[in-house]
Amino acid sequence: MRRTGPAEALLLNDDSCPRFRGLQDQTTGYSADKANCEVMDQEKSCAAGFSIDSWGVRLCQKCGSRKTVQWTADPLICQHASDPDPDLIDTGVLTVNPLRELDELLELFPELPENQLFQRAEHIAKETTPEPYHSMLVHDHHMTISMESWHQCSVDVRVLDSRVVDGLYCRRIQLLKSGSEEVVQFGYVRFNLDLVTERVRHEIQAEQIPLGRILIQHNVFRHVDLGAILRFTAGPGLHRFLPMQSGEVTFGRLATIFCNGAPAIDLLEVSAPLSPRRV
Repeated sequence: MRRTGPAEALLLNDDSCPRFRGLQDQTTGYSADKANCEVMDQEKSCAAGFSIDSWGVRLCQKCGSRKTVQWTADPLICQHASDPDPDLIDTGVLTVNPLRELDELLELFPELPENQLFQRAEHIAKETTPEPYHSMLVHDHHMTISMESWHQCSVDVRVLDSRVVDGLYCRRIQLLKSGSEEVVQFGYVRFNLDLVTERVRHEIQAEQIPLGRILIQHNVFRHVDLGAILRFTAGPGLHRFLPMQSGEVTFGRLATIFCNGAPAIDLLEVSAPLSPRRV
């Protein structure tokens, strides 16, 4: 899913601390089951440097980058931030650039220069995200639920384009207030369908139900990992997908959904412009 180097691929595809193989390592006590690991909990990290929270893949609040291998359970202290030794690069510390991830998703459905979607995209700290976008975007939950809560109605999905790229099902979509043409979200999805059951796969490819609702209804074991918050300045082509004119500003996010312990879905989720909610 995420474009990863060899060290990160080892971490993400194994579902476990690299010192552990199997359901439970009786020698070290490490377990891939977060609730069954005898040597770490939500406040600690294992000797290999992996946090039980998400097996070492988190956004470091200090350096603003996504780090692996050297992450500690304390979100304010990663070894990248505390030990700037360049040799860390050779030990598997990898940076995932949010703007590069954004470009990769946008390239799934290329636009002509005159239809550029964004004049500018800026990666910002989630703590600085202004309201009401902070409430809408800064969480580890499905955006389907967040949108329905904010807009106080259910939402429908409209699939604008879909294709298979390198074996991954990709699409770009709009979420609309149910029964209307009011668009509340625009986004891109890249999904490894091999990680879900045939029934779930069929419902997703039918393109009738929002992704988050399908995963919830089928009780797919999942974890939404917030990757980055982005501030977007609309380009000349965005008005085709969101109610915005060129130069207007909105916010969105990059996220990854882990299904059954493996990274399955990469997401770009861009909110329509929001006004402060009236009390």
